[in-house]
Amino acid sequence: MHHDIRTGDRGHIKCHKNTACISAQELKTAVEKIYTIFDERTLKIIPSYVRKLVDSVIRIKGNFAPRYLEDSLLVRQAFELVAKNSYGDLFGKVVDRMDRHVKWEEYVGSVKDTFSEMTNNCLYYGVSEEKGVVLNGPPGSGKTFLVRTWLSENNDIHDISASPSSLQDSVNPIDGAVENLEKVYDIAKMIAPTMVFFDEGDALAPKRSPSGGSPTDKLTNKFLNLIDGEIPLNRVFTVLTTNRLDILDPALIRSKRLKVMEISGHLRKRDISGIIEQSLKGVPLAAGLDVDTILTASQGICNTPADYAAFVEKARSLRSTEYEVLLRLRSLSEVSRNDLVNFIKFNYKTLIGILDAVKAPQKIRVQVKSDPGGFLNQYDKIIALLAYIKDVEEYPLMPSHLHSARQEISQSPVKKGNVQLDEFLEAELSQEPQVGFIIGVGANDVAGMLLPIATSLTYNIGPEKVIVTGAVSSSAPGAAELDMAVKMTQQSAQEALTMVKNYLQDLDPKVSMSRLLGDYLDHYTIHHQLLSASYTVGGPSAGYALALNTLSSLLSIPVYNDFGITGAPWTKGVKKGEVGGSVIIGGHKKKAQKVLLHLRRMYMPLQNYKDLELEFLENYWSQNKDILGVTHFGDLVPEVVYFGEDYEEILLELIDTRIRYKLNKYRGNKPPEEIKAGILKKKDVLKTRVEKEILSRLAALRRYLRTPTHDPHISLEEIFRKRKSKMKSLVRPLRAYIQKRRGKRANPSN
Repeated sequence: MHHDIRTGDRGHIKCHKNTACISAQELKTAVEKIYTIFDERTLKIIPSYVRKLVDSVIRIKGNFAPRYLEDSLLVRQAFELVAKNSYGDLFGKVVDRMDRHVKWEEYVGSVKDTFSEMTNNCLYYGVSEEKGVVLNGPPGSGKTFLVRTWLSENNDIHDISASPSSLQDSVNPIDGAVENLEKVYDIAKMIAPTMVFFDEGDALAPKRSPSGGSPTDKLTNKFLNLIDGEIPLNRVFTVLTTNRLDILDPALIRSKRLKVMEISGHLRKRDISGIIEQSLKGVPLAAGLDVDTILTASQGICNTPADYAAFVEKARSLRSTEYEVLLRLRSLSEVSRNDLVNFIKFNYKTLIGILDAVKAPQKIRVQVKSDPGGFLNQYDKIIALLAYIKDVEEYPLMPSHLHSARQEISQSPVKKGNVQLDEFLEAELSQEPQVGFIIGVGANDVAGMLLPIATSLTYNIGPEKVIVTGAVSSSAPGAAELDMAVKMTQQSAQEALTMVKNYLQDLDPKVSMSRLLGDYLDHYTIHHQLLSASYTVGGPSAGYALALNTLSSLLSIPVYNDFGITGAPWTKGVKKGEVGGSVIIGGHKKKAQKVLLHLRRMYMPLQNYKDLELEFLENYWSQNKDILGVTHFGDLVPEVVYFGEDYEEILLELIDTRIRYKLNKYRGNKPPEEIKAGILKKKDVLKTRVEKEILSRLAALRRYLRTPTHDPHISLEEIFRKRKSKMKSLVRPLRAYIQKRRGKRANPSN
């Protein structure tokens, strides 16, 4: 690194013609500029860094002059050499390793614009408040893909890609990782502007132990110090990905540190269509096959952007393989029988796929599928059948490829159980309004899950007045977590009964609903059966569904069958008459998407509804479907029960009118005020009808319980049927009397 540069003015005895010299003033200027350069990069001034920086400038330019330090591109190039020289092995492992062979347009979703704004602020505009972001979302939601697409269009930005495992030292894992983490950020500062990307960020900065004694606390502390320590970062943007935000140290995402951005992977229909179109580029489609057909074929097995892309890629690869096998099959007409047998034997599945794709005659397919040897007997016919395919364009993507792709993906160990469960639950959706049957919905990290709930009154089978059971057992390893979920669901069911009691009490303040329901349930148990493989999708978020089923079963009121619901209600309300106010819950987007695949309406707590983007809602309004926020139980009930065809007619008019009103308003077409007034009037008509009907049923129940000689074996339907008959028997003579009086007034001579 010795370049024999001496200090002295030109003409000085030290500065002969074969020696490079720098004056004292130039040296002072160079020192000041080096201080500025290190300060701008928030890089510690270490003698070795300074020596290597000057050496790198000389290597690039052939000599040294202070003015060279004013060239930002030259300084950056020189610092790249410093970083390589100082941290050769680590530099090679982590710098510019991200795959950038994608385009910005390939990422579908408006979240990318927010991410780009934050990144630009830090790396291009020097906004110090933008230190980085935590991308939180389930596997396959597109977190890493988002970063790759941004980098692909910003080639002047270096990337550093590291994982906690790549930072570890085999001899000293924790201390080695701490040391390497500091080196990573020194490299990032040297070659800035830089994006530092950590996959599985929760392992890099896990939540620190309360006692501070965990070995990993050192790594978290170092990371916090680097992000927001005494020496701030400049033009270094940090990106962490995680699907476990709960185990990330909360100090990392406090104000002025890293922001959290949810990458849920939840897609609107047009987003999914965009992903499919991108994945289909250059692939011919069979007649009748389009993006919508492919989207339909992927439903149930795809939840995230990666899932949809993988589905199309699987169908494409099946087509590509079949075409290659088809060409090879044609070339075997002159080979020995033994070679042909071996080819058929080892490509049998693909050959069957070809026959399915070209829709070979059923007779041929049956013979070949039942006996692989039959392929030899049908060889000439099959070759003739495929003769029209001259090139790859004449072998397009066909429905059979989608069917096979769906089968293969759904049979993978990761998907198989969920696909089978979804198919079972979807088959159990009610075909008509029923008493005590409702569709709740839960969610896991990736997707929503339908939760049909069947509720019945059964004879006392124990001291508990409310019991909850699951129709399908679970073999989940987390027994303690499962047990907690069971208890929470049981608790929600008990709270549902209390809330229904309070709702009925508000409707009829003169009657003690506690006593009435207590007497009524003296010999009964309310049994809720959850048709789910796990109670973990129940819990508090099943509260509204359990409450509606409780009301339905107690008073024999059918529940409508076109909606799903999630949310946990209060047993009271913020105002009198508003019992069952909604409580915010999680996973509402995933739940809405799952429900609206199969049903028309989705209800959720009002605060969750307000959290939804207008574009997300408009996607469903344009399909004549709706998502609604629940304010309180009394407002919900009239929209989800069934009291005959005339009631249904008003309800359907309300649903249709409300969707059209929202859609027009979203599109900037101000709807007439009378439409809004009509919506409110319909809601009021339904509410009045429901409350009268409920009060009538409560009165009938009360009369039955107060009758000393009541039949203990009579059904609820019969109790309420007799109520109607009795009312009619009272109404008829009253009506006849009124008509008679009117007749006398009209004819006083009589």
